[in-house]
Amino acid sequence: MNQKTSDKALIILFLILLMVGLGAPWATNLYYVNMISYKAYLVSFILLGVMPIYWVTSYKSGAKIFELSQSQFYLILFFIFASISFIWADDPTLFLGKWYLYVFGFLSFYLAMKVELSSKNYINIALALAFISGAVSILGVLQYLFEFPSQTLLLYENIPASTFGNKNAANQMLVLTFPAIVFLLVSKINRYQFIFAVMALFTTLFYVYYATTKSVWIALSIEVLLMAIYFMINKKYFIVKPPAIFKLIVFSMVLAIFLSLDFASDRSTFSADSKVDSVLTGLSDQYQGDGSSRKKIWKSAFEIANKSPVFGHGLGNFAYELSVEGSLFRLKKVHNDLLEMYVELGLVGVLLFSFFSFYFIKDWFLINKNNNKKDSMLFNFLMIALMGSFINMMFSWPFQTVYGIVLFSIFTALIINKASNNKKVVSYKFNNFFRLFSILVIFLILLFSFLSLNSWINNVSNFYFNSGTHGYKFKSSKLVEYAKNIQNQDIHLSKVAESYWKAGHFDRASEVYSIATKYNKNNMLAQYRQFITAIDQSLVNKAQSLLLVMQKNNKLHPLTFRASVNFYRTKGDIVRAKESYYFYKKYFNSLYNIDKRAAKTLHHWSIILGIYKDTPGLYEVYIGNFPKNVIVENNMANFYTYTQQYQKSVVHMAYVLKNKPDLIKPDVLKILQDKGFIKK
Repeated sequence: MNQKTSDKALIILFLILLMVGLGAPWATNLYYVNMISYKAYLVSFILLGVMPIYWVTSYKSGAKIFELSQSQFYLILFFIFASISFIWADDPTLFLGKWYLYVFGFLSFYLAMKVELSSKNYINIALALAFISGAVSILGVLQYLFEFPSQTLLLYENIPASTFGNKNAANQMLVLTFPAIVFLLVSKINRYQFIFAVMALFTTLFYVYYATTKSVWIALSIEVLLMAIYFMINKKYFIVKPPAIFKLIVFSMVLAIFLSLDFASDRSTFSADSKVDSVLTGLSDQYQGDGSSRKKIWKSAFEIANKSPVFGHGLGNFAYELSVEGSLFRLKKVHNDLLEMYVELGLVGVLLFSFFSFYFIKDWFLINKNNNKKDSMLFNFLMIALMGSFINMMFSWPFQTVYGIVLFSIFTALIINKASNNKKVVSYKFNNFFRLFSILVIFLILLFSFLSLNSWINNVSNFYFNSGTHGYKFKSSKLVEYAKNIQNQDIHLSKVAESYWKAGHFDRASEVYSIATKYNKNNMLAQYRQFITAIDQSLVNKAQSLLLVMQKNNKLHPLTFRASVNFYRTKGDIVRAKESYYFYKKYFNSLYNIDKRAAKTLHHWSIILGIYKDTPGLYEVYIGNFPKNVIVENNMANFYTYTQQYQKSVVHMAYVLKNKPDLIKPDVLKILQDKGFIKK
């Protein structure tokens, strides 16, 4: 391998890393396009433009084109098996969406295998990862502190999402980049590089702290612990003097403990309660879910996997509806990447990946056996990053995304590349036929992926352009037309409707929700919003009809319960309203296992209906799983005031006065003032 080939590969990898980390759509008409998918689009754009050129210019006839170690061999077999799984895939369109990511990962792996492994490049790779980590983190922290307007600067589904649209996605990438920053701090670098590394370290930690992603905190804590152990065992080999290393160890351990224990802190104003209070939203791909939720998902995933245990259901084909007590909940991710692999690729896929992992670990041991500690340090830190990401993937989905696939591919390739320098490998020589054939195949694959992703983005963009949510004219017929060309139509339609709902355009919101229910009759949020609109407009018969539909489709859904209680209370039938309350309470445990916010719903109505005996217990259940919420706290202040427990009421009222005083009911405030608990 010549120097020019290595330099070309390194440059392409840097471009890919930049797009994975910082690449994001900035135009307003792309507001609702999934950011993670858009990053895949940008990566495909780079690969389409440079990979054929790289292949044409990098090799001469007779040169070794690739060298296969045992780990590479099983990785290629795994990729081939995943690629042919479209033959038996339940839905080929879902297969394509994920297969593109595997192709990008495979090409990234190949490029990383062509990088010259030198001390200079070790630092260059670490600097690139630190830069991406720091830049993503700075944008995320600023977004958290200043609430950047989504249409003009950063696009997001939850805050602080930085350039990823989803805060959990951004954090998952940082798990993989964090050890590279620490590597820089203990390496021989100049003053400016050291300052840069320190800044990247602290911005990354600040962002992770603000984002409050528990699985990431655990993963980072494990990484810090492993690096601290590594420091203690190998401190004599580091450039940094032992006292400095000791300080770093102490700092890291304190930080790890701090992050691990601070799960329940009330820092973020962007809590789960800012989302729509529904199970449908709670189990969407934007919501990580709690432990019991995941257990139900994992159990159901095993049930699906067991229907096709050998070959699986096909790459990308974990998507189904889970039925619980007669209610349907849409699930798109297992929140465990290994289990998702088993569902999609069966025992064959899991075994092939296991063989790859076994020989990959052997490669890592070989590096530590045949190289000095200084030379192997980067590769040990990359291994720690992969270990941290492995912990994360047991509870989340980092390897269902382009950044996870690409970084995993690069890190494993660098380790295998280093190990391959120490042993014999099977090699294949380059010839002109292979050159032309490979260029043609890669070009066609990349062109197909680029056109497919481009078509998807255009369809989604046109959909939202005609939705009127960005100041353009609302066109109902065009909205329906473009909805036919995108996946999960009802989810996108619900987003449009929710925008109108929040803006106070309830009639239009109801119209769009009505369209959404045509694509998915179990879209309970859509049905509920239509019901509320009918109630507000005093259309009792229409509201009753919508309630009957909700009860028929999803009788035990929390939104059905809310609609039922609301309907009877509006009619003045308190007896029937209380009957609905007790019916829902009967099945509370089952629904609570799916979504712990069910406690909030029941708690709210216990106060409204005067069923005070349930109120304190439901509050304790809710607050045990979520940060303080101003609405819940206000409800508790009302409850304690009505039950003449004024001292307890003031405790909750103080939080409401500080955060949203306009929620306070005048009669409650007057009572507390007259009793002397609050100054007039």
